Amino acid sequence: MRVLNLLLPILLIIGIVSCSSNVYYCNSNDPNNYCKDVIITQKEIGNWNQGNRGGAEYTQWEVTLENKLDFSLTQFYILRDYTLKIRDRKSIWNVQEIESTNNLILPTYQNSIGSKSNWIFGFILQDSEPANLTLEAISF
Repeated sequence: MRVLNLLLPILLIIGIVSCSSNVYYCNSNDPNNYCKDVIITQKEIGNWNQGNRGGAEYTQWEVTLENKLDFSLTQFYILRDYTLKIRDRKSIWNVQEIESTNNLILPTYQNSIGSKSNWIFGFILQDSEPANLTLEAISF
């Protein structure tokens, strides 16, 4: 009985924490696919050759994640690949990189993206082509 008295509060806390955020993994085969209403667009802001870096070509991109859903997102998980060749560590902003999962996520200073609103982040790439960015999951 004593173990049960210790275990019940722990189980209650676990239940509350697990209910506070729903993670939805994007699945185009799901007829209720929430991710179809979260749109990622990339816009080229400028490009240049940098002489002090051997004439390397760089392009600045602005990325907009638009939430068309009827509820706020508490997190997004954007899968990135080898095409996200950032110029240097200072050349990405308004987004957090998770190296272990190859994801870009909402930075810690932003707790959500409201319904019918958007989040803008950006980066400077070592190329003229946009990066491959795929919405992998969202939390709400």
